[in-house]
Amino acid sequence: MIKNPRQRRALELIQKNAVSRSVLDERVGCANGPALVAELRKKGLDIPCKMFPVTDRDGKKTKVGIYWASESDKLKIAELLNGEA
Repeated sequence: MIKNPRQRRALELIQKNAVSRSVLDERVGCANGPALVAELRKKGLDIPCKMFPVTDRDGKKTKVGIYWASESDKLKIAELLNGEA
């Protein structure tokens, strides 16, 4: 069971959509999405992340990470959110 409200919001979000780190931070209410994802991975979730090249508003090339729930994660997340794990 997930009692931490941030972790719960993150799981509910990732279960439904692939999200960027910035969207994760904004919707979950955290300042360090990668640390939050690391905590969730310690609970046995994969939560893959793929880095995509982008150009920021200043024309600098950088990368943005997109997180999503793997197929096995979706089952585990449902169990965690329903208190079965």
